[in-house]
This record gives sequence, structure tokens and C-alpha cells, in this order.
Amino acid sequence: MYHLLAGLYGGGKTWLLAKLRAMYLDGPEPSSRIAPTVGQNVLDLPSHGAVLHIWDLGGASSMRSLWLEYVPDAHVLAWALDAEAWMANEPVADEGGARYRDATCSALFGVVREAAALGLSTVVLVTKSDTCRVSLSDIESYIVARWSAADDMSSTTVRPDWHFCTVSAATGLPKRG
Repeated sequence: MYHLLAGLYGGGKTWLLAKLRAMYLDGPEPSSRIAPTVGQNVLDLPSHGAVLHIWDLGGASSMRSLWLEYVPDAHVLAWALDAEAWMANEPVADEGGARYRDATCSALFGVVREAAALGLSTVVLVTKSDTCRVSLSDIESYIVARWSAADDMSSTTVRPDWHFCTVSAATGLPKRG
């Protein structure tokens, strides 16, 4: 099964991949300073007789064209969203000065449209959710409302299969209540 892990620069994609490698493959614990991904990182994770292939693709705006090349081979689109950046909602340098929420929706919707057309589920992983007061339901409502507003809602429109999950900055695991 192939998972495409995408998101804006600094969203926690590579850290999450390193944490999975440490937890399940006895790799080293991830450093608090991980270099930005230029291109891709790959993790092959054996699970219940199968292998999960996870592609971590760089989040810089110059890397975005690569995302769409991986969508046809993926089974799931996972999007890393930085909870701290979401709450601050400051301009993002690599996004032409757009604020984080607008930049997130713009980049996310470009890849979600292709993923949804192929029947892929989209999982939004709200990273660093234990380092700030963030409401998963508020993020979900905002993103789904923005999608609906941008969508013409015609009968031929493909609707994403959205899933949202908070992820601990400390453990890399889903955050409990």
C-alpha cells in the first residue's frame, strides 16, 4: 500500500517519517533539527504481511509539481498540517506572503482534487497538536467549508473522503482526547 505524505514546508512530514522509522524499525530517534526534504524520503514499513510504502515529499513550493506525479500510484493521501503555524496564521515566506491557512488550503486542494478523482482518502494529520491549544473540529470545519466554497458543487464534482487526526509532537502517535 502506497501512502503519499505531503504538506507545506516545515509541517512535520520528515519528523513523522523518522519517528515511524524509530518506533517500528528500531531506527534512531529523530533529531529536533531535521533538514528540509529536497525531493523525497521513503519508508517501507512491514505491517501484517504487507508493506506500507510511505513517500515523504518536500513541501517547498518548488517541489509541488512532484506531488501530482505520485498521486496515481498512491492509495492514501496524508497531509501534514502544523498546528502551531495554523494557530499563528502568519504569512508564509515560501508562499508569496499568503497566510498559513490560505497557503495550506491552496496547496492541499490542488493535490486533493487529483486524489479524490482517483478515489483516494485524504487524511489530514494535525502535527504538533500537543504544543498548542488547537481544535481539530475547528480545523476540519474550516478546511471542509473552504473546499465547499471553492467547489462548484455540481453533480459531476468529486468530493474528497476527508479524515482528520491530531498527532503528538512528542510521540508521533495520534493524540488522545
